[in-house]
Amino acid sequence: MAMWGPTDEAVAHALAICSSFFAKRESQKATYSSGGRRTEIDHISPSEDVTTQHKPLVADLSITLPQKQKVRTETRIRWWKLRDPERNELRGRVIAVVLPDPNGAVNDTWQQAARTILQCAKETLGETHGGSKGDKATWFWNDEVQMVVREKKRAHKTWQKSRSSEDLTIYKKYKRLVKAG
Repeated sequence: MAMWGPTDEAVAHALAICSSFFAKRESQKATYSSGGRRTEIDHISPSEDVTTQHKPLVADLSITLPQKQKVRTETRIRWWKLRDPERNELRGRVIAVVLPDPNGAVNDTWQQAARTILQCAKETLGETHGGSKGDKATWFWNDEVQMVVREKKRAHKTWQKSRSSEDLTIYKKYKRLVKAG
């Protein structure tokens, strides 16, 4: 059975061992030196203790993350608006439009009936706009909420400095207000 080392791991995951691509001075290559002995490594060993004889390995990485694709939603018929007045109007529109002949081919009859009903529903109930989904968590973050949160933070800082029971009571009051939203 063959040994599996850091270079094999790098090759398996299509990684580069960076120190092998850049020319370095001899003083930069040694990660440990003591008593005339030197150690040079080409990989980073995480969670190792750094003593006075070891030189810490530091790397500056710039990794660009792929941008999330914006999810586009299709337009939808507003079926949730179907109440008594709209139901009667939709029924009237479907009846007013000539439905397909029930004696024809079954698949064609069903497709024509479905198209007719959907068209009448779009005209009666309307459609959503579709498009990209917005941030659903920001609807509550209005000016009033921001003001209360700001006051809570100010009250917390005041209480941290004074440690008085009056300031604690004020802070707890604002904390309850923030939770109430």
